Amino acid sequence: MRYLLAVILLAGQNAPEYTRETPRPGLPLAFRGGLLLVGRGDPARVVLEDREGRAVGEYEFRPPGAESARLRVTAAALDAAGRPVTAAVALDMQRQRAENLIFFHDDRAGTKTGGFSCQAVAARGQDEAWCLGAWTDRAEGDHAARQLLYRVSRAGEVMGVYPLPRSADERTPEGLSRFPALGLPAIWSSEDGSVWAWLPGDRKVVRYRAESGRLEAWDVPLPKGGPAGVSVAVTPDSRVLALLPVSQDGWRVAPGPSPVFAVFRLDLQSGAWTKVEGLPVFKRGVRLIGAEGRSIVIEDREAARLEWWRAAP
Repeated sequence: MRYLLAVILLAGQNAPEYTRETPRPGLPLAFRGGLLLVGRGDPARVVLEDREGRAVGEYEFRPPGAESARLRVTAAALDAAGRPVTAAVALDMQRQRAENLIFFHDDRAGTKTGGFSCQAVAARGQDEAWCLGAWTDRAEGDHAARQLLYRVSRAGEVMGVYPLPRSADERTPEGLSRFPALGLPAIWSSEDGSVWAWLPGDRKVVRYRAESGRLEAWDVPLPKGGPAGVSVAVTPDSRVLALLPVSQDGWRVAPGPSPVFAVFRLDLQSGAWTKVEGLPVFKRGVRLIGAEGRSIVIEDREAARLEWWRAAP
C-alpha cells in the first residue's frame, strides 16, 4: 500500500528548475552563493562549480611531511564570499600516524590542529572556523572531548564552546547528550553570526549565538527507525529545512518509515514543521545538499543527478 502511495504521489509532479549529472568523480559538499562545492579524490582538492558544472575555482591540498602520506577531506563549507574552509586528515601508513588539518581558503600549508579532528565545518570568518569534532589524542584531557562546538583559528588554536554532560546518562537543559557527532551531523554559519548544528544522535537542530553564549534547541521529528534518509539544511538567513518522511496524506511528517520524503520548514517560534509548498515528494534515498533564498539543491543518488528546485518564500 505504501509503495502504491509513493507511485501516486510521485506521478505528475512539476519538473525541477534545473537538472545535471552528479559530478564524477566527486562528492557535493556545500551550496552557497549559487555555487556548489565539490570534493575530489587523490590528490585531495575541492572545486567550486556553477550550476551548469563549470569550474570557477579549484583548491588542491597536499599532506605535510612524508611523501607516503595521503590526505582525505572530511568536511568542507563556503563562507559568504564563496571561499572554502576544508577539514582533512593526513594518513601516513608507513609511520602509522594521522595528522588533522584545516585549510582556510587557498592556504596550501594548512593549519594543524593536533589531536582535534573536525568532523563537520562551517566558515565563521576569514581566519576562523566552526567545527563539530572530537579529540583523538587522549592526552588533551577528558574535558576537551565534552564540548558541543569548537572555534578553530588560523593559528591552530582550538577552543571548546558550550560544555556537554560528563556522563552518558546525563543531558544538558536543552536535551543534548555528550555525543553530538553521532550519525552524520552538520553545521552552518548564518549571516547574523550565529552557528547552527544538526545533531541526528540527539534528534535536534540547535542554534548557538556567540555574542550572548545562548543555545537554543528544536526537536526534529525523526521516524521510529532513526535518522536514516533524513537530511537538513540551514539557509544563510537562518531558515531551517529538512527532508523528512511524509505521511499518507502527503502533508504531515510520517511517524514511521516511508518510501517518500518531503521538504519541511521549521517554525522557530512554535517548533512545528510544515511541508513547503510548491515542492514535490521525493523517493527515499535523496539528499538535501543545501538551500539559499528560494533555491534548494537535491542529490538523487540512484539517478546520479542534482536537481535545483524553487520553493515558496
